Amino acid sequence: MKTLEKRLKQYLSLRRSMGFKLDGVDGLLGSFLAFMRERGSGAITSSLALEWATQPTTCTPRRWAVRLCYVRHFAEFLIAFDQRTEIPSCDLLPYPATHRNPPYLFSPAEIARLIKGAARLRSRRGLLGSTYATLFGLLAVTGMRVGEAVKLDLADLDLARLLLHVRHAKFGKSRWVPIHSTTRKALLVYKEKRDRLYPNAGPHFFVTERGCRITVGTVNPVLRQLCDQVGIEPAGRRISVHAFRH
Repeated sequence: MKTLEKRLKQYLSLRRSMGFKLDGVDGLLGSFLAFMRERGSGAITSSLALEWATQPTTCTPRRWAVRLCYVRHFAEFLIAFDQRTEIPSCDLLPYPATHRNPPYLFSPAEIARLIKGAARLRSRRGLLGSTYATLFGLLAVTGMRVGEAVKLDLADLDLARLLLHVRHAKFGKSRWVPIHSTTRKALLVYKEKRDRLYPNAGPHFFVTERGCRITVGTVNPVLRQLCDQVGIEPAGRRISVHAFRH
């Protein structure tokens, strides 16, 4: 069993080096190894994996399938070291695919109304409106993820070359995002106002009224408030800032 625990650490380390976060997977697969120990088994079998995956009676069938999927991926790694390993079939716990509502597509006119509405947001120091107008405009023209945009630092803006450096993007990767000269102009206008109002704000580009970095969690409420104000009412849908990526 110590060998399996060693292989599990190798497996998790390998997957994370490839950019997968695997939050909570350590505990789940550790629980599966403990289950194997109780059953006196030194190798993964499909029957053991299925029994463990369906143990929590309060879980949904979808969650059972996810648990089995974790074991299957580990088994695919493990079989290279132990030929006794069985890889559980996907068909053991089939479940319907997740239904995703189609994204809301902002029209150019709606984006213009949102940016104008954001610019009118009132605040004590007068930066809030500029922050969200610039942020929404940047998301609309680049397709960046909101988490990438709010993490931008001043050093990430290479405005001379019309580039933004996105660090630690999805799967831990970095990339350069090209921008148009009109986007550069808008970013410079915001930077000048930010620097004037908050000269000691630190490296963060988009800042709050307190001079600290804005957070992802604050963006959606502002967007939905603005949609109500400017008359964007998608029937039966809850608009998310992720819509700008489409």
